[in-house]
Amino acid sequence: MAVAETMTPVVGRLTMAAFFLVPAWLKVTDFSDTAELIAGKGVPAAPFMLVIAILVEAVAGFMLALGYKTRMAALTLFAYVLVINIVMHDYWEVRDRLDAAYELQLFVKNLAIAGALLLLAGLGPGPLSLDERGGKR
Repeated sequence: MAVAETMTPVVGRLTMAAFFLVPAWLKVTDFSDTAELIAGKGVPAAPFMLVIAILVEAVAGFMLALGYKTRMAALTLFAYVLVINIVMHDYWEVRDRLDAAYELQLFVKNLAIAGALLLLAGLGPGPLSLDERGGKR
């Protein structure tokens, strides 16, 4: 197997994991302001929902990084990203053109992340993963 076939899935999984692990940590360290932001979007029980978001991002993010139950983690994060996109990046509701453009950019970026998660769910974690080590492909 070529180095690229071995290493690119690992690097891809690690960058995808960072996309979720870094924001999870930031949510923990700035819990109150983040809960306020979420509440401002009309999310009920914002502190509770924030805890759920942190757990999803952290647990599934670590699963991606390790390549452990990768398909399940990727599909969980796929659903999570879609929900976040609709709730938090509702560009169609934003009246200011510049703010709407920013939210649209985040929305489209998240669609690309969702697509990458589907690829990961469909193609698997690659050879350097706990899934492959245990033969759970």
